Amino acid sequence: MTTVIAVKTRNGIIFGSDSQVTAGLRKATLAEGKFFSNGALTVGSAGAVSVIQKFQHGDVPQPEGEDAAQYVARTLIPYLQNLEAGLGAEGYSSFLVAVGGRLFEVHPQECYLETTGAQAIGSGANYALGYLRSINGNITERDVTAALKAAAAVDAGTSGPFHVRTVK
Repeated sequence: MTTVIAVKTRNGIIFGSDSQVTAGLRKATLAEGKFFSNGALTVGSAGAVSVIQKFQHGDVPQPEGEDAAQYVARTLIPYLQNLEAGLGAEGYSSFLVAVGGRLFEVHPQECYLETTGAQAIGSGANYALGYLRSINGNITERDVTAALKAAAAVDAGTSGPFHVRTVK
């Protein structure tokens, strides 16, 4: 379980995540957030750890001058589907992907969506988004941290420490 947030702002894209990893009844705390960079991509991740680690450390095909949405549809999704191949339902993952200043929610087995505001994935996503949607004005890193704390207050799958960073 997890909560990962990405918010497109005029100053860049703010990524935030909790640190809890849940496997059955076991819980662990990650030293780093659940977002990473690989080449031109910044990625927030939820789901199968094996898929996420291969995405984070793998030789991911990078966009080469093509439109960001075309890159996601034609290159990134097939790459991720290959990573998930053979894992069944346990292998499904969700990602928030920043590429070329644009933000996409990517579900490799289903679809992708481009967003112009806030998006979240994981078990605490709706709680975090509810908090963020109550804010009038520009969302800041402090707001993203508060949204993660709000999700953790009601979602047993979300806990700190929280990690937040703006990507230009």
